[in-house]
Amino acid sequence: MKIFILILIVSLFYHEGDARHITVMEGNDRFFVARKEYNGDLVIGKFNYETNTIYLPYHGKEIAIQTSDVELLDPISDLKWVSFPGGIPENAFEFGREKNLRVFVGKVLHEGKNIIGKVIPGLNKLFIPYYGQELSFNNFEILVYQ
Repeated sequence: MKIFILILIVSLFYHEGDARHITVMEGNDRFFVARKEYNGDLVIGKFNYETNTIYLPYHGKEIAIQTSDVELLDPISDLKWVSFPGGIPENAFEFGREKNLRVFVGKVLHEGKNIIGKVIPGLNKLFIPYYGQELSFNNFEILVYQ
């Protein structure tokens, strides 16, 4: 009985109506905007709590790590998604760091699914983890302060 109650509590914490963390629906699956330290970088990715797996776009690959040791993005009331204007907006929300570069949160609609990824300054592209690969996009949305 105690195990059932513990599972129920965890499920309630991540319940669909829960506004404690920023999530994106990818088809029928809910992913949390998350980050994880990987190879000395703080990489932005997507976290599936049902499988305790974070998916990171990294050096041309999708890196899947089964762990609960991730940092989820807490909602900040003044954040919103906007179309990427072609350069990093001054009010873009920084959530990661790679090779001493600031990294930002983005998402794209790809094959009918909203997919979370990272935006690298200078490259002005969104990189997403997708079926073992790291894909890049020029047209996407970026998370900014209102």
